[in-house]
Amino acid sequence: MNKRWQYFGFFFILSYSVCLSQVATITGRIIDNDTRKAIDGASVYIIDLNGAIVNYVYSDKDGAFNIEVKDRSIDAELNIIFSFIGYEQQKHPLKEFNANATIELNPSEIRLPEVKIISRSIKEQGDTLIYNVARFKLAQDRSIADVLRKMPGMKVSGDGSIY
Repeated sequence: MNKRWQYFGFFFILSYSVCLSQVATITGRIIDNDTRKAIDGASVYIIDLNGAIVNYVYSDKDGAFNIEVKDRSIDAELNIIFSFIGYEQQKHPLKEFNANATIELNPSEIRLPEVKIISRSIKEQGDTLIYNVARFKLAQDRSIADVLRKMPGMKVSGDGSIY
C-alpha cells in the first residue's frame, strides 16, 4: 500500500509540473494602417510591470507573428508591444489581447536633428598637409595659380613656378 502512495505522489508532482509549464501561443498579423500592406520585421514583445522583456519575436514577410508565453503568466500584469521604425508604437494589456488579431500600425515621422558638416581648409595627416582647394577658390579666379596664391605656405612666381 505504501508503494502505491509513492507512485501516486510521484505521478501527481509530475503532472502538476507539466500543467504549470504549459505555454500559450499568441498569434496575429501586423499591417500598415494606410496601405494595408504587411509589415515585415516588426518587433513584438511582451514586458512585465518593471519593463523587463519576457519574450519577443519579429513579424515575417506576411506580417504574421507567433509569440509564446507561459500560460499562467497571461493573467499577470503583462503588456504586449508592437513597434517598427517609422510607425507609432502600440501597447496592449496581454490579458485583453485577442488571438489572431490584426494590428494596424500608423506611420509617423521621425525628425532628425540638423546636421552640419564642416570641412577644414587644411588638414594635417602625419607629416603631410592636405589642402581643400575648393575652400580657397573664388568666382574671380581664372587659373589654378590664382587659387594657389591664396593657400598658406604656397608661393607662385611670375613664371608660374610653385614653391
